Amino acid sequence: MSIKRIAEYTTPMLTTVSLPKTEMVQFAMLILLNRIQGKHKTIARLELEGTLVIRESCRPIAESSEPEYYI
Repeated sequence: MSIKRIAEYTTPMLTTVSLPKTEMVQFAMLILLNRIQGKHKTIARLELEGTLVIRESCRPIAESSEPEYYI
């Protein structure tokens, strides 16, 4: 079971980050195949944007009854 699915069943429901798995797999396969063929020998870096999935574990600061910090 994935972390995202587990987070749906916790109390409170946890806020998570959803990553673009399809694009990650496609990039990894491209690099792997290129390395097998001896074409790609440098370090590769890919930046993808995730999506914040806000659930019950987050709330706006204005709703908080706790002090901003503790001493």
